[in-house]
Amino acid sequence: MRAAFTALTMLFLATPAIQATPLTPGSQVVPSAEAALPAGSYVFSPTTVSITGLNALGETRFTGTLMFAVYRESATGFLDFLYQYQNNIGSRDPVESLSVTDFASVTTDVTHLTTAPTGFGSGTVVPTIATRSFGLGSVVAFDFPTPSSIAPGQTTEVLAIHSNANQFDLGTTNLIDGGIASVVTRGPRSAPEPSTLTLFGGCLLGLAGCLARSKQS
Repeated sequence: MRAAFTALTMLFLATPAIQATPLTPGSQVVPSAEAALPAGSYVFSPTTVSITGLNALGETRFTGTLMFAVYRESATGFLDFLYQYQNNIGSRDPVESLSVTDFASVTTDVTHLTTAPTGFGSGTVVPTIATRSFGLGSVVAFDFPTPSSIAPGQTTEVLAIHSNANQFDLGTTNLIDGGIASVVTRGPRSAPEPSTLTLFGGCLLGLAGCLARSKQS
C-alpha cells in the first residue's frame, strides 16, 4: 500500500503543472512561463504565413514569418491558440506588439512556452505584458516594449492563449511598430449571445403555435 502511494505521489510530482496567468477583459498581466503544453493534440497544425509591415506611405518597415496553430487539451477538450513570430534580419524596425482576435466571451490564460512544441522553432524573446480589450475582451495583445522588442533577426518563444472554447474559426493576427501587418489566422468560434438564443427560441415557439392553429382550422 505504501509503495503504491509513493509511486502515485512521484507520478503527480513528475506531471508538469500549468502556470497559466488569467487575463480578463480590460486587464493586463505579465504572461507566465510554461514548460510545456498539457497532454493533447493539434486540431489545426502549425501553419506559416509571411508578414510584411507597411506604414501609411506604403513603405515596408519590417518583414518576417508568423507561425500559428490550434491545440486541444485532452483532459478538458478546451482549445489553446499558439503564435510565434520571427522578425527577419533585414527588417528596418523591431516589432513591439502582436495582437489577436476574436476572443470575445471566452476565458483566456496567457503564457509563453519555454520549450517549443512540435512544429514550432526555438525562440528567445518573451512578452513583457499581455493585455485584453474592454467589454467582451475581443482583442488579446502580447506587448514587447523597448528594450524588449522583437529586434531584426530575433524570434519569440511560442505565445499561448489557453481558452475555454471548444471550437475554432477564422481570426486575425496583427503585428505593429513602424508599420502594421494583419493576416488571417485562427481564433475561438463565438457562441450565440443569450439574447440571440432567446429570440430564436421565441421564433420557434411562434411557429409551433401557428402550425397548431392551422391544424385546428
